[in-house]
Amino acid sequence: MESSQNSKSILSYFGLGDLAGQGWRVILAFWMIIAMTFFLFGDQNLIAPNLKNIAASFGITDQKEIDWYMGGLIPIFFFILGGCVSLSMGYFSQKFSRKNLLIFSVLMGEIPCLLTGFSTSYFEFFIFRVLCGFGLGGVFPILFSIVGDYFSSKSRVTATAYVSLAMGLGVGIGQ
Repeated sequence: MESSQNSKSILSYFGLGDLAGQGWRVILAFWMIIAMTFFLFGDQNLIAPNLKNIAASFGITDQKEIDWYMGGLIPIFFFILGGCVSLSMGYFSQKFSRKNLLIFSVLMGEIPCLLTGFSTSYFEFFIFRVLCGFGLGGVFPILFSIVGDYFSSKSRVTATAYVSLAMGLGVGIGQ
């Protein structure tokens, strides 16, 4: 009894008291979601400091072309795909298992991220980086739906802050 009281007080201290009554699996799942979010967002700025070098490996050396092909087209299509997926995942998260949708979104975003490192042409690089948008676009509504499932309206803001912090740290540390 005392250890469950300790875990409840520790979680309450961090603003996550709603998790204490849901069992260790839910607590573990929440912290795994936080870690996964951190790593999912960690790769978003990996190419930014190296655009010139990456472009050069594909034979793009003119600065205007580097800016357009690497810094313009890829992000535009990344966010278009991500936005469309985000809208659809918001709907699907009400119809299908959120856990399965989360796994699907992460895999659809991270497999192309891994394959980016093996790109042999700009076209391959472009396709893989744009497909990474699937993962980020899909993960947003699903993560916040899961947080809504785990937490009452009183604690939901704090839990959402942890998810957002993991996103920000992932982007910042990833670069």
